[in-house]
Amino acid sequence: MSASLIVKTMHNCINNRSFAKGFDSLSNLTGLHFTLYDNNQKLLLASARPDPLLSVIKAHSKAYDLYKSFIGRQLKLALVRKEPFSVQSITGQHHTFIPLHYEELTIILVAEAFYISVADFKRFYYSEQGRALGITERTEDEWLKDIRIFPLDKVASHLENMRSILQILVTSVNDNEKLNKYSQQAKTIISILSDINSEFSMKNIYQIVVDAVIFLFNIDTASIFLQTNGHFYPTVIEGRNRQIIQDLKISDNNRLLAKANATEMPVSIADSHELLHTGFPEEITSIHLFTFSSKISLFGLLVIINSSLDRVACDSISDLCKLTSYLCEVRQMKDEYENNYAGFNKIVTKTSSLYALYREPSRLYEGIVKEASELANAERCSLMISNDNEMLEIRAVKGVNRRFMENVKVRRGEGISGRVYESGSPILINGEAEIKEYGNSPRSQYKTLSSLSLPLKVNDEMIGVLNLSDKCSGAPFTPNDISMLNPFVLQASTLLKLGAYHETLEEVTKLSITDSLTGLFNRRYLDIRLEEEYLRAKRYHLILSLMILDIDNFKLFNDTEGHLAGDHILIEMSRVMSSAVRSHDILARFGGEEFAIIMPQTTKAEAFLVSERIRENIKRQIRPTWKRYQKKQITICSGIATYPECGAVKEDIIRYADRALYKAKNLGKDRTVSW
Repeated sequence: MSASLIVKTMHNCINNRSFAKGFDSLSNLTGLHFTLYDNNQKLLLASARPDPLLSVIKAHSKAYDLYKSFIGRQLKLALVRKEPFSVQSITGQHHTFIPLHYEELTIILVAEAFYISVADFKRFYYSEQGRALGITERTEDEWLKDIRIFPLDKVASHLENMRSILQILVTSVNDNEKLNKYSQQAKTIISILSDINSEFSMKNIYQIVVDAVIFLFNIDTASIFLQTNGHFYPTVIEGRNRQIIQDLKISDNNRLLAKANATEMPVSIADSHELLHTGFPEEITSIHLFTFSSKISLFGLLVIINSSLDRVACDSISDLCKLTSYLCEVRQMKDEYENNYAGFNKIVTKTSSLYALYREPSRLYEGIVKEASELANAERCSLMISNDNEMLEIRAVKGVNRRFMENVKVRRGEGISGRVYESGSPILINGEAEIKEYGNSPRSQYKTLSSLSLPLKVNDEMIGVLNLSDKCSGAPFTPNDISMLNPFVLQASTLLKLGAYHETLEEVTKLSITDSLTGLFNRRYLDIRLEEEYLRAKRYHLILSLMILDIDNFKLFNDTEGHLAGDHILIEMSRVMSSAVRSHDILARFGGEEFAIIMPQTTKAEAFLVSERIRENIKRQIRPTWKRYQKKQITICSGIATYPECGAVKEDIIRYADRALYKAKNLGKDRTVSW
């Protein structure tokens, strides 16, 4: 980025509301007042509350000249030293100069003006210079109410922290300015291209591109070259040096052109000697070549001369050329697209309504049947899916009572649907003979003898079959219906596959974090969530409690009643605890007969109440169905630990909750102990 552009960006930065607000906030927090200068000693931002003593100095021309000279010398010194430093001015007040850097530019923040002790102020107050300025017209106590006094070590600590904050603020605001600029360029390009329609001529499109490039990227001269008889000739030219390239032609064999075509990347040369040897006139000191190419060949060039482009600008123009290439292809293929536009637009509309349904299989099935039947103008439609690659089952129907089709299954290779599933190819039926060819017979409930069965597949993987019959018009299905429906079938197949992946992923995710017996979260998930909640509590200074619960005498229960009875108790425990915990608590099986509950933002006293509620509910709600176990109730012990009271690290929370649990055991069980 050029120095002038950096300076302009920096001035925009200072005018940025976020920067000014951050500046004022730091002033309010520290009590210090700040001014900001650029590297030419130009004032960028003045203090909102000027120092009263400095105001007196500024009212006296000689004193003010001394003050300005002092500030100027220190600003120059700050540019050289690069590090913060403090120095006393003619009033004995301290001024701290803090350089802030952005790319090649340095700005200086000045914290002014403050005394480091009352004694310093008194020395100036009673000095000849102070009396000459008339400051003794106010009493010493009156001045002490207005001036700022900070110990130097306190100021140094504040300023080092502020320097880091302001450096980040300057950098981020400037980066945002650049991003906003690039974003605005991108929006303008999109807006310009969005206004281009198929009625525009090729020359209109090229003119728009050249105008956009010159306007957005401050280009000297730009031109579109098109290929004719082995050379590229300028078609549209704009800019200050248009006469240089009016008669220019670029051979198909030009080395720069060959490189741009081979790499499909912009080619930039800023060496006039090299350009001269490549066949360009000496007036051209730099050149940027951007290609326009179709799927088949290169057909045009955007040539920019005598202009400086950074990487982002090159990328943006390259993308513009790619989009322009596409627009040109669309324009050239206009007639072909117009023939299929209505049908294609209808399919896009139908399939777009299905995208949101891939997470809900039953609604997706119904949606596919509904949209397919409307596209084909068919009264009846059915969707058949196979889960085992052998048997097709009906998942959705239209035009037929769903109950009649509930138990309909078709084996792979049998009937029309089975043959389609086996072969992966569509089958078009028109007439009784063709129906019987596949082992079927005409059915009286169908109005016509015409039907269409299409394979649903992704690549070579078969998913199912889509069946259509009875056009509303009574006309037969034709190969055109297959061509028209193919894009829809492809999208529907993709959505079905995506839905299957989503369903599998959800199941795998659930299995990976769920205890298979109780349905609660497992230890793995507990560890992940405890880490998350601990980090959140640590970052935001929150309270976090962990409760570990254990069933009393559970080994004895298993030994006397058997493991199946023990599993039943674990399941009942899970049910009771799930109904007793709060919505934001995280309940998990810790291992064996132990459970754990993570309780974010919960004090030790609140966690104790939750534990006691769970303990009483278990004794009251789990009925004694056992025969040999001697206890009349199932009881539990709970141990509670709370962060940060129990330690500064996550492991301490678990350790002390566990210790509290064992303490509860040793005190006689059936109780809650907080560590």
